Formats: sequence, structure tokens, C-alpha cells
Amino acid sequence: PKYRYDTSLDNVLAELDQVSGTSDSYKNDPPKIIFEEKNSVLVSFDGDPKLSEDKDLGVERVLNTPFIVIKLKNDSHYFLYVGSRWFSAAAVSGPWNYVRQESPTLKSVAQKIDANQHTPPISLDSLPYIVTSTVPAELIQSNGQPNFAPVAGTNLLYMSNSHDNIFMYISSQMYYVLLSGRWYRASNLHGNWEYVAPTALPADFAKIPEGSPKDVVLASVPGTPAAKEAVI
Repeated sequence: PKYRYDTSLDNVLAELDQVSGTSDSYKNDPPKIIFEEKNSVLVSFDGDPKLSEDKDLGVERVLNTPFIVIKLKNDSHYFLYVGSRWFSAAAVSGPWNYVRQESPTLKSVAQKIDANQHTPPISLDSLPYIVTSTVPAELIQSNGQPNFAPVAGTNLLYMSNSHDNIFMYISSQMYYVLLSGRWYRASNLHGNWEYVAPTALPADFAKIPEGSPKDVVLASVPGTPAAKEAVI
């Protein structure tokens, strides 16, 4: 601790350039990939809902989801609390509808929840569409009908009205999406997605310019400087 040592990042990266971080042992089965053209929220369940009494909230609560999903006595509906708003459905598969008239019990539960994790209520003008899944899933979405813009110097288009990394390779008309560091492709945004090994990506992905809107994906494209730094 009494010594001071200064060096440049370039020197550190050069020293670590031979670090190997690849593995073929990962499980790359595609999750259920859901595409929506509107503001949506994915509510995931680890299998069929499992209910248990929540003494703090005074209701039955679904245990196998990170979301707050409850059931009330003498009511067969499920109630989901998102953004300080209640939604209800007859089954977790939906459809989920916004609860316009909250019962005294729902108001009481909401007060208990907000006392610990208060967030501003979602505007009634931007209520999300609720998507649920009982299997591993990923939600990708656009703000309205998908719009695509060219990636300079490549044969790629990217979805410009989406926060997700969604591309189309013009030559094959295939869609590509990057999820949790893994690439998947499909001929249709709504189905059947398959895993793509990074080494099998079209060469144009490595040509995405640094500083362009989707250059963040370069860390997941083999051979690029960003990918080498990501491994290090």
C-alpha cells in the first residue's frame, strides 16, 4: 500500500491479451422470445404459480415470481402490482386488465408495499401491456410498427425504434437479436428463434462502426477490439 504505481490502460490490456475466456460448455438453448409492438412488461413465473400465505401483506402471494402477484379470499382472480397500479386476470396466462376500482383490501396491500418501495404510479396514458410466461423467456419490443435504419458500411439494418439490439441481415432477410450476450436469429420476429454461435455471424457484424447507434454489440462479435477487451 505504501507504493504508488501508475500505468496506462493500453499496457494492462497488452499484458492480458493472451487471457482465454471462451468455453463451449454453456447451455445456449433459445428462451421463449416474445416480440411486442407496444410498451410491455414481461412477468415471469418459474413454472405454474405456487401460492402461500403472506402474513405481512395479509393475502396469498405467488412465490415463484419476482413480481408481486396475489390472490384475495373469495376471489378466483390473480392481482399483479406493477408501477403502483393493480392489474387482474383470471389466470396468470392473462389477459391482464387494469383495475380501475380498487377494493379496500387492494388499497391496504398497496399501502404496505409502497411503504417499503414506493415508486411514482405509472401514468394512465402509458399503462403497459402485461406479458406472462411460465418458462424461461425474453421480451423484445418496438415503439409501434418496427422501423429499420441502415448500419453504415454494412449489409445490416437495425431496429431504430427499439431499445433492444435487433438487426436484419439484408442478404438473407433474417432477423438477429442479442440477448444476455447470446445471438439468436429467425425469419420472423414472432418465431422460431434459434441460437447462433458468434463465429457463425455474418461478417458484416464485425464491420459495425465504433460510435454508431448499436456499437454496443461489438463486444459480442468475435475478432473485434471490443470483444477482446470484453474477454479480458
